[in-house]
Amino acid sequence: MVGGSTISIAGLALALAGPSAVQLDDRDIRLQDVAERVELAASAEPNPIIARIPRGVDRVELDEETARQLVRNQFPLGQIDLNFADRVILLAPSATPVRSMGQCFTTRSTIAEGAYVFAADLELAECDSAHASKAVGYDRGAAAPFAISEIPAGTYLGPIRPAREDRVAKDEEVLFVTGSNGVTIARSAETLQAGREGSNVFIRTTDGDVFAVPFSNISQDKTP
Repeated sequence: MVGGSTISIAGLALALAGPSAVQLDDRDIRLQDVAERVELAASAEPNPIIARIPRGVDRVELDEETARQLVRNQFPLGQIDLNFADRVILLAPSATPVRSMGQCFTTRSTIAEGAYVFAADLELAECDSAHASKAVGYDRGAAAPFAISEIPAGTYLGPIRPAREDRVAKDEEVLFVTGSNGVTIARSAETLQAGREGSNVFIRTTDGDVFAVPFSNISQDKTP
């Protein structure tokens, strides 16, 4: 009687047990992930790939017949001994790579609202994605980060690429410099857009004229 109870309990435990799980090294399903033994030719790869888990899928569950079919696709005449009973779950590694944040910075000094963020304003810091500042925007025209609002010294900004020096901001007072036959003419102007080396920039002179001029014709030295 005791023996019968023991068998019943053991049988119940077996019935409730879930399928076995195998953690894969990559997204390849190899022969030995599902089979203990199969008759292979002497020259065959000892643990060949028999299937691949699709991108975007973290796990697949195979029953015995499906697993045997995957093996038969590679070895149609082999005697197959599976290493699981009923079903097996194959787990793919995480598909999300860990990205490097690159170089991260804190501010060395206060950055005024609207000002570009230059390397001289920054100090290297350990990256901390949980505390990155939201006070930095990006000016596509100038290809440069700028302060959305005033940023105090010592503020952690996170990973940014500092602005290069050879650029100009929108609404900046500049000189429009032209010359011919050795004569240079400088006119006070205001930029209507941000710009950088190699681009044209729209400006408005104090006379109200609007030009698209090469960046090289703009001087940020406001003294004529």
